[in-house]
Amino acid sequence: MYQITVRGPRADIETAGNALADMDPTPALAVDMKEDGRTAWRLDVYASDVEEALGCAGIIELLIPVSDARV
Repeated sequence: MYQITVRGPRADIETAGNALADMDPTPALAVDMKEDGRTAWRLDVYASDVEEALGCAGIIELLIPVSDARV
């Protein structure tokens, strides 16, 4: 299993997280969004293989161009 973690403003995290969760089919096995401090949020996305993880990271980078999405 692969995990992609991104931190950022709530609006960006919700945009990317909701997009991945709502896709049909989605490359993500699970999507988790949570507050990560007073002003930051964290998105954790899980994928079953490296190709799907890279797909998730690519989607995140399209929606949040300055993200630090890493597999």
